[in-house]
Amino acid sequence: MILRGFQIAYSEPRGPIYIMIPRGVSVEYVEPRKPYPKASSEPRISRRAVEESSEMINEAERPAIITWG
Repeated sequence: MILRGFQIAYSEPRGPIYIMIPRGVSVEYVEPRKPYPKASSEPRISRRAVEESSEMINEAERPAIITWG
């Protein structure tokens, strides 16, 4: 339900959303989850992975690199 609200809020046209949560749900006790492990501040990649990726790109007929950030 919450995820769907975010999907609607961030899709075009963007705008506010209203999520109604029943009172019983809002006061119900929920066991806390373990926190996610913190990501390393330094990204690490093995030399072998870089070499393999380089070979694949060099051997490709029409290479494409898609990134996000």
